[in-house]
Amino acid sequence: MLVSNLNEGKAILVVRYANPYDPADYAAYHKEFVRVVAAARKHIRPIVLLIDLQDGYPQPNAVQRKDIGEAWAKIPDVGGVIAIITSSALIRGIITAIEWFMKNSPTRRVTRAFSRSTDAVPWLAEQSGVSTSELNASVEALRTPSRVGRARP
Repeated sequence: MLVSNLNEGKAILVVRYANPYDPADYAAYHKEFVRVVAAARKHIRPIVLLIDLQDGYPQPNAVQRKDIGEAWAKIPDVGGVIAIITSSALIRGIITAIEWFMKNSPTRRVTRAFSRSTDAVPWLAEQSGVSTSELNASVEALRTPSRVGRARP
């Protein structure tokens, strides 16, 4: 199940992938991703993205990973600050290794993996310039019962 909160005014997208798994989750994420890209371009801001992968949620398959990569490749003019929360030490290690290779990329998209949101949110605030309270509010909004939530701009 995908739950998300989009703050279009600040180009912040917070996403939680939670069990039970639904194959439509990645398509839903892609739709929200397109919206946050539009917001970033409109407000001339980098994307601020927090992705929380709950324990036991399956990792994206090869096709889904390819789609995510292609979506980012189509927007070389948009930077981003990305925090990924996962309990998997293996996934955190892979993300760290990829970030090392991307350090000299012309379009800077800083990505870091964390095991807890309490570590991710302060880092994301520091890197993006968005306040910790705004980010915490976006994370808290995921607790609402609707599948897709939207913050006020």
